[in-house]
Amino acid sequence: MLLDGGFVKYKLGSAKTQADSASISKFVGQVSALPILAGMRLHRIYFYDSRPLEISEAKPLGGGTIDFGATDAAARNKSLHSTLVREPFFALRFGELYLEGWRLRKKLLKKNAAIKIDHNDLEPNIRQKGVDMRIGLDIADLLPAFSTGSS
Repeated sequence: MLLDGGFVKYKLGSAKTQADSASISKFVGQVSALPILAGMRLHRIYFYDSRPLEISEAKPLGGGTIDFGATDAAARNKSLHSTLVREPFFALRFGELYLEGWRLRKKLLKKNAAIKIDHNDLEPNIRQKGVDMRIGLDIADLLPAFSTGSS
């Protein structure tokens, strides 16, 4: 089973309750119980995600310094990764996050009038790199096993 961690966390979590290893394991159990998968054996669950960004960066316009590794989001992801790796069948595949500069918050861009911008109006533009490529490589690696009928 191949899981895009960002998508799974988005679908299973909410603004109040973040997805955790228990909810992800429950989801895997529900998928495994689908009638179409009856008689099939689970060999591995590949969970694709990125490790948290661990850099400190100066925020433009005098906004101080942000230590991305000390944020709540980083702590939640570190905790999730450390618990998922101990779950049966799970293998974690990591891409990378990188800071691609700063951008205006979306709600600020919706205004039609002239705006004055300060550091509170900026948010980091963080991009994920390598996860989709790892998913594709694993699919290409696993495909011959399924096309020959062996598992």
